Amino acid sequence: MTLVSIVIPCFNGEQFLGEAIASCLAQEHDDVEIIVVDDGSTDRSAAVAESVVGVRVVKQANKGPGAARNAGLQASGGEFVVFLDADDRLLPNAITDGLTAIQGDTQAAGTVGGFRWINESGNVTGIVPPEIIAGGREAQYEAMLRRSFLPMHAVVLYRKAAVIDVGGYDERLTPCEDFDLDCRLLRKHHLSFHHAIVADYRRHTSNASSDAARMVSTALTVMGRQYPYVRDDSTLLSAFNDGVRFWATAYTNDTVWPAATGNWLAGGRRALRGVAVLIRNVPWWFIARTRLNVRAAIRSRRERAAAWLPRMFGSDPSAQLRQRGTAAFQPRDLPIPIGMVRLGDFDRTEPIDRAFGFWRGWPVDRHYIDGFIGRNAADIHGRVLEIKDSDYTLRFGRTAVEVAEVLDVDSQNQMATIIADLADAPGIPANQYDCIILTQTLHIIYDVAAAIATVKRILKPGGVVLATVPGITKIDRTSPWFWSFTDTAVSRCFEASFPADHIVVENHGNVLAATAFLQGLALHELPVEVLDFVDPEYTVTVCVRAVKPGTTA
Repeated sequence: MTLVSIVIPCFNGEQFLGEAIASCLAQEHDDVEIIVVDDGSTDRSAAVAESVVGVRVVKQANKGPGAARNAGLQASGGEFVVFLDADDRLLPNAITDGLTAIQGDTQAAGTVGGFRWINESGNVTGIVPPEIIAGGREAQYEAMLRRSFLPMHAVVLYRKAAVIDVGGYDERLTPCEDFDLDCRLLRKHHLSFHHAIVADYRRHTSNASSDAARMVSTALTVMGRQYPYVRDDSTLLSAFNDGVRFWATAYTNDTVWPAATGNWLAGGRRALRGVAVLIRNVPWWFIARTRLNVRAAIRSRRERAAAWLPRMFGSDPSAQLRQRGTAAFQPRDLPIPIGMVRLGDFDRTEPIDRAFGFWRGWPVDRHYIDGFIGRNAADIHGRVLEIKDSDYTLRFGRTAVEVAEVLDVDSQNQMATIIADLADAPGIPANQYDCIILTQTLHIIYDVAAAIATVKRILKPGGVVLATVPGITKIDRTSPWFWSFTDTAVSRCFEASFPADHIVVENHGNVLAATAFLQGLALHELPVEVLDFVDPEYTVTVCVRAVKPGTTA
């Protein structure tokens, strides 16, 4: 049996530490040691850890998470190590799936899985599968430069020797000490990947990432350290430039970004603070980008003026103005004249975030999905069935839910109470559910008509299905993806099983929301009035509420 060490650095983490430890004790893998490093806590963190049999507690004066992880690493005896923050959790399969994956690649420095977002109460709010980076160490280092593809540290099962080989954590860095370690690791080693979801990443107000200015400054410090290793490689240098822009926008879009684009006079005092951050951490990059952007701006304005004036006024603008007077300034048919469109941050073939926006916050389409479920929360009562997890059931149904069940085709899903294919599920009895929540599921089912027929069959008379499907969207290649939908297609599909007057179909989205969603922006980066504007020709999400005829006995 392979010994795996789980290191939990903790500073005043009493509130969630017990959950973190319990998740370690619940591992399917039997040979696990749990090391809690109390980093000078002033609350009861040490007492909480010491009260659990089998947990080893290492105490030190407060030195920061990097030093705490190094202390845990030094105290560990396992061949492999997982670093779990005190407010997060491991899923029971984390160690087992990690060891299974890394056995197939004995040279890998670690193996990476996916994670779930959870809120302060521990309820699941989203699932983020791992972004699998093919192509070996060089491709992984390039991807890490563009933006860290490891947003949560506990998804990695590290080979202890590899972490020691690159010197462990830099104890001077807080936060982003994990980003720094991963950059150094990928300059020498590679990682392997697997598809299992292995950890829960808790969002709350005390997260280190909530201190945006500090996060950006430290991340740019780490990026600055990579420059000597990338400056002579055009591919890596391009990734480095993208990475600086990413970190400048990831947490403080209105603070650092004007400086990152070279427009450092924009944004007033906030932008000047951004200039200071960039000059302190990546001065050569800031100077080069400013010079390039100033030159590009001057050249662009000259080119646009040269192209725009003849189109607007003819070959002799001054003569046309004399002849036409103020008529030259009447509104035009085109909203923006040809050649005057500014692509800005969207002038790129690589999306800003490939994970639907999860790395920047909450995806754009979740605004429509959550809003739709919230508006129909009264339908979520009695016996409720949801797909993959019970997040919406518990979040919106609350005390009205008597029985919450979860269906999944994947037998490895620990939360599933029913393992079945919705398109072929004769084992589920008819007339069972008051409500079925079917969010973002039908696009991964090839026989959509059969799945909807099953939904109708297993609903009670008078029962309601709340379904959402993607319209304009990025495709997730980690799962089978067969369809995107229009409102017309959704209506036709549901009318094959439900009477037309029992179906209500909604379109959500517009051209700006669709563009932002494709680029991977988070919904908080768009004003609510933009998100709520509906243009049915640019639908991001289609929502449908269908009621089974009859009344519940």
